[in-house]
Amino acid sequence: MSPLRGISVRYTLFIASILLAAMGLVLLLAGYFVFEGTNSLRADLTESFSSVQIGHDIDALRASGAYLGDRLFDPLYALDVSALNEEIARIESWLSPDSVLILDADGGVVTDGTRENPEHGRRYPLPGDLSPGAPLVETVPSGRLVYFTIGYGEAIIGYARIALSNARNRVLLQAMHTRVAGAWQSFVRRFVSIAWISVLVTVVVSLLIGWRLSVSLSRPLRDMNRVVEQYAAGNLEHKLPERSHDELGRLARSLNQMASQQERARDQLMLLANYDNLTRLPNRHLFYDRLRLAIAKAKRGRCQVALFFLDLDRFKEINDALGHDVGDELLSGVAARLSAIVRDTDTLARMGGDEFTLIVEGILDDRPLHSIARKMIDAFGPPFAIAGRQLVVSVSIGIAIYPHDAERLETLIKHADTAMYAAKALGPGHFRFFTRELQEIAHRRLALAHVLRRAVDRHELDDRAS
Repeated sequence: MSPLRGISVRYTLFIASILLAAMGLVLLLAGYFVFEGTNSLRADLTESFSSVQIGHDIDALRASGAYLGDRLFDPLYALDVSALNEEIARIESWLSPDSVLILDADGGVVTDGTRENPEHGRRYPLPGDLSPGAPLVETVPSGRLVYFTIGYGEAIIGYARIALSNARNRVLLQAMHTRVAGAWQSFVRRFVSIAWISVLVTVVVSLLIGWRLSVSLSRPLRDMNRVVEQYAAGNLEHKLPERSHDELGRLARSLNQMASQQERARDQLMLLANYDNLTRLPNRHLFYDRLRLAIAKAKRGRCQVALFFLDLDRFKEINDALGHDVGDELLSGVAARLSAIVRDTDTLARMGGDEFTLIVEGILDDRPLHSIARKMIDAFGPPFAIAGRQLVVSVSIGIAIYPHDAERLETLIKHADTAMYAAKALGPGHFRFFTRELQEIAHRRLALAHVLRRAVDRHELDDRAS
């Protein structure tokens, strides 16, 4: 009798077939759920990364728009096309846009950044909801259009239009998709190999291997999806654990590197948006934030805040005579001398041009302020050695105190500016505290100017002269 006809052999083969069929079904079900889960996670990962990239780009463009609006004010106000082209070159060096256009108040092109300037005079439609200090980002099929105003306060003298393409985002998404696809193919090959090996062993070992595979292969993708969701929420500090050196491990390292690059780019944009590029001092935007915070703290602590408004004497003469390079070096030297005087708890800022401000917090009376003002004036005693020349400049300082002189931020700044012009009237190198008399003098001058303007319009001065 053939050995295959034996009952024990037949039952053994039957049971073995049942076990193999059960094991195959279990492996088939396990593979189905693992494949479906990892496919879903891969799609979520791609979608989340795309939304993160676009969201960070839009936030960066809005932050840089407010900063660039301040930088472009002076050259556009002076219609200095050369200076505007230099600013456009700086924008192109770190944003890589398709085009940068500087427009006048009516939407006409002032310059497109080139020497030939073929776009000059062409008019572009402007968004209706564009307002000062609020850059607008529009999404178009080819990428994004960034609009922001150029002006001072609520006064608008022009606009900037920056066109950006989606090429960089497509490259990043394609690179990520390629890596995910490679990891997925590797996963499929491993799963099939282990499944065939598991068929040759016991059911228990097969189930354990299947369970282990689902855990070991799905967890990295779940971790990636969880971390990318953190990226979408703006938490770039989270990093993926790099548990292996295979494709998934390399993908985790790549995502960590991209997150680190985005974090560095965000920090750089924050630096550009809040600090003056020439002097490294806080700029006008950060100054307003610091002054607003200082006033809020003083209100809670029932103390005072002093605002110093500084303007350099004779700076324009030096800048016009010796050039902007010498003027910029002089401003850097002035910032260094002033920074050596002020306390770490105070805020020295550059408002633009040759105007600086100082916020002094936690004062109880004005006696220390005299000493600070005198130290600042004395700091300009030694000449500045620049480009082989000994340049002598002085400073005029106006001081206003919260809440004695004003309780609103804008009024406090205006009063400090009024006191500064009163100090200039005394001659170079003086400081003045704001008083109500200075305000009355300013009002009388304004009223007199109004009366004279009306008299000129009515030809009353001509009649009296005749």
